[in-house]
Amino acid sequence: MTAPETLTMRVTVIAGERCADNFEVIRRGMSIGRIMRAIGVPTDKPQWTWNCYVHGRPSSADDNGTDHDL
Repeated sequence: MTAPETLTMRVTVIAGERCADNFEVIRRGMSIGRIMRAIGVPTDKPQWTWNCYVHGRPSSADDNGTDHDL
């Protein structure tokens, strides 16, 4: 049986600054997406947004979304 893939998250760093509630998703040492708290969203709406990058394939509407919690 093949071992399951492991995904990890690390805090996003932009221009040397750590971004609160903003994470890169890592698979096999490569960044494949991000998960971050949405800014300015009403509290009754999903507070988190995510996207993924599928290398070698154009982006599609299924490559991102929102949810109420991390």
